[in-house]
Amino acid sequence: MADVVVLGQVGRDPVDPTGGGDSCVAALTTAVLGGAAPADAAWAASAAVTGTVRRLGGRPAPSPECLAQVVRAHRR
Repeated sequence: MADVVVLGQVGRDPVDPTGGGDSCVAALTTAVLGGAAPADAAWAASAAVTGTVRRLGGRPAPSPECLAQVVRAHRR
């Protein structure tokens, strides 16, 4: 069985879940294909979801600035 990765809560107070799943899959896939360790890929996916659901309405992926803000606020 593969290692289990347990993450703490990265984001709070979601505004709109639209696009959260898409952001998760895109970030996870990109990280894994880029060679990230499973825990780092999972964390990147969680950060992408946080950046997506904290805004109202379906929009493109969170900006690099938005992701950097999430990482600074929540990185372990």
